[in-house]
Amino acid sequence: MTGDEKRTIFIVDDNPQNLNILSDMLEAEGYRTRASLSGLDMFESISLEKPDLIILDIHMPKMDGYEVCETLKAAPEFKDIPVIFCSALGETYNIVKAFEIGGVDYITKPFKSQEVLARVRTHIELKKKKDELEQALESLKKAQAHLIQIEKMTSIGTLVAGIGHEINNPVNYIINSLLGFKTDYQDLCRLLDFYETKENNPDCPFGGEVKALKQEVEYRVLRKEMTRLLDGMYEGIVKVHEVVKSLKLLHIGVDDEKTEVDVALEIEGALSLVRHLFDENLLLEKDIRDLPKIRRYPGRISQVILQLVRNAVDAVRRKEEPGEKEKVTLTARREHTDGSDTIVITVADTGRGMDQRELKQVYDPFYTTKDIGDGVGLGLTTCYYILRQMDGSLEINSLPGKGTEIILRIPV
Repeated sequence: MTGDEKRTIFIVDDNPQNLNILSDMLEAEGYRTRASLSGLDMFESISLEKPDLIILDIHMPKMDGYEVCETLKAAPEFKDIPVIFCSALGETYNIVKAFEIGGVDYITKPFKSQEVLARVRTHIELKKKKDELEQALESLKKAQAHLIQIEKMTSIGTLVAGIGHEINNPVNYIINSLLGFKTDYQDLCRLLDFYETKENNPDCPFGGEVKALKQEVEYRVLRKEMTRLLDGMYEGIVKVHEVVKSLKLLHIGVDDEKTEVDVALEIEGALSLVRHLFDENLLLEKDIRDLPKIRRYPGRISQVILQLVRNAVDAVRRKEEPGEKEKVTLTARREHTDGSDTIVITVADTGRGMDQRELKQVYDPFYTTKDIGDGVGLGLTTCYYILRQMDGSLEINSLPGKGTEIILRIPV
């Protein structure tokens, strides 16, 4: 047994001679041993370092082995440690009770070396296999969580892309109609300007009527108001058109093939969907330059940017003492280092930040720092998964109260 494979056996027996016999026997086989003369001392010791297996004497003063085992199995942090009972008694009652309260095996005194080592070896191996199965199950749960989220993103992306397609035609019709209406309105204003030149002409028979009507309808105010309304409607519908185009970028299909992706366009599209989250107290600053088109699955980069910016906004809003001017900053540029060509995208915020404990858990599915109902914690996990699909990487730097910086690297 190598040093890396050494397992720790904890022995509890009120007889020091028995402790020495078992310790010598197990250490000769390559195990590490720790020991105590009572169950109470054992609990104090294993709270500092958990053993891989416990050999527990039944008959001890103050707290017998059965009571120790029941207390052990009632504690969530210790219940998975296998317990082998030992006693000079071999009656059926003792053996049955040992199994009923959670023991995995039973050895009798005087100890037989081959029997003790065989039973310990068996249960150590079973514990190892159980741990491996639990790790495999946890990995499976994580993979399943990723697949569920990707399926959600696919469904939502398909839905919004379909909605965007349906909205696009009437939006284009409104844009073209407003352009035509604006031209007609300008022609109508020219006609009204012509009449204005006649209102003070004594030879014009209806000049006085024109002047009176203009005063009645407040012509000057009306003209400025109509021009402002037309410009506002046109500006608004153009923004709707940009959002509709951005919705199409969110489409993620299961059977999508790699195609040429305009990274700058995907970033801008994602940002257009979150601009409404910003105001004079929360600024969005961006610096996007020199980004090439790359062959990737469409929609992935948009989804990642959308999620990261939303997370950044949430982090700022949940800051305990927000400043007057908080901000989210997005930079994106192409970098050439050590012969590699990489797109580097950084999303930084001045929000609440995270401590080391939170940073260790941010990739775990369903872990979230948000309040109940505000999120399920799959966002950053899925971003990491998508980046891996693109042969990219995701790095997080954060300090409590100082904000968070997330750096994406995507090879060109």
